[in-house]
Formats: sequence, structure tokens, C-alpha cells
Amino acid sequence: MYKGKNTSLTVIEPNLEVLRYQIYCLKKTHSMGTLRSNHKRNSKEVTAKKLKRGKYVWRRNKNVYVSKWKDKRDGLCITTKNHPKIVSTTNRYGLVKNKPIEMKDYNDFISGIDHSDQMVSYYLCPSKTTRWYKKVLFHLLNISTWNSYFIFNKKFGVRNITFKRFRDLLIKNLIGLPIKTTAAELFKDKKSKNAAPENNHYSKKIPRPPNFKRETYFKNCKQCCKTKIRKQISFQCKSCGKPLCPGKCFEEWHKII
Repeated sequence: MYKGKNTSLTVIEPNLEVLRYQIYCLKKTHSMGTLRSNHKRNSKEVTAKKLKRGKYVWRRNKNVYVSKWKDKRDGLCITTKNHPKIVSTTNRYGLVKNKPIEMKDYNDFISGIDHSDQMVSYYLCPSKTTRWYKKVLFHLLNISTWNSYFIFNKKFGVRNITFKRFRDLLIKNLIGLPIKTTAAELFKDKKSKNAAPENNHYSKKIPRPPNFKRETYFKNCKQCCKTKIRKQISFQCKSCGKPLCPGKCFEEWHKII
């Protein structure tokens, strides 16, 4: 970055505070970039403002403009180059979209590292751990996935596969799932495999007879009656319909039959 020159230069400086941008402006160096919402000198009217999608708000501090724009998520920008305004842009799919001019300039001049960090942050691997080396491992895994996606697009020229779709295909190939398998089908098959057959013996609550006023209906346990013990229970075998105590009586009865 060139400072102190009599020329105007647009640079990318992410996550700097307002004071630093004022210093750059005094040195006749225009700067722009993203902004953290927790900086002390930020305008609370901008950072705390709740916006609907497509809405836009900005404030000025001397020669520095701080703006907030809501698309899929909130985006905070800071710039000394352009007066905040909405302009029309065309994305890589040929769709025309309105966005702030500082957002457009930031996307045009963003570096490879910034773009990589941005894309990786959307689909992070779960890393709920305090062990620092595990966090480093997950971060390297995220970076490797993005690099693979970038090389895949460069080598094969495929533009209709998003990063999220590429991750899904990569995971399916690693664990040996068919490409066309959906999450609904996967969990449906798992549920059907774990379901108990209809002819299996397992306990269920004894249904109440008609016009029975109490919530629970009791019967004497068949296995306890063999040992001349009277014990009332509210469970029976779903297959054979015999009232049996859950646990030992249930197992002993079905060993005999």
C-alpha cells in the first residue's frame, strides 16, 4: 500500500477502525474494507440498526463513511473513497442486483485470501472444543476443501456447482454414498432398518377397556402368578397380549414359549 502520495489509491484494509481510516485520508490515501461491529468508535446508529433484506443505512465521521447493508446477512463497510449510494451490479450468473457502491468496490478488489476466508466462514466444520490444535486441524480442513473447489473450477471450468454442492459431493464420495442420495432418504432408510419387526415381543401399555374412567388399566402379571405372587402391572406383550412385568418376568415368560 502506498501512503503519503498525491494520488488517490483504493486499497483493501479489512477490520480496521474509523481512526485508522482518518489517518489514511490525511495522507491522501483512500481506503475501504469490512468493519467489525465491536469497535469503540463505530456509530451505534449503524451497527445496532436492525434492517430488513435489501435495506441500507450509513453515517459519516469527517471523511469516513460507515455503512450497513442487509442481504442474506448483515454487511458492515467503511470507506473514504465514495459517498455511500446504491448502484446496479451484475453477478457471475448474469443477474442484475442492487448493492452499495462500497460493497461493489470491495468485491472487485478483494484479494484471494480475503475471498477464501469469506467462503470458508459460510460452511464451517463443527469445532466445539477448547483444544487449540483441533481447531487448527478443522481450519486446515476447511481451507483444503475450498482450495479443492477452486482448483476444480479452474481445471474443468464448471461454473454451475456451488461451494455447498461441492462439499456435499465430496462428503458422499468419502463415505461411499450414492451421489443422488438425499438426507431425507438416508434417515428414512436408517429408521426403517432400526424399526422392530411386527412379530417381535416387546412391551406396550395395556389399552383401556370401553367406558373405563381411570387413565391406566392394570392386570395381573402372568409370570408372577406362576410363583403365586399377585402383582398388578400396566404393560403387556404387544405380540402375545400377555400382561408381564417389564424386565425379568418378560424375559422368563418368552424363554418358555
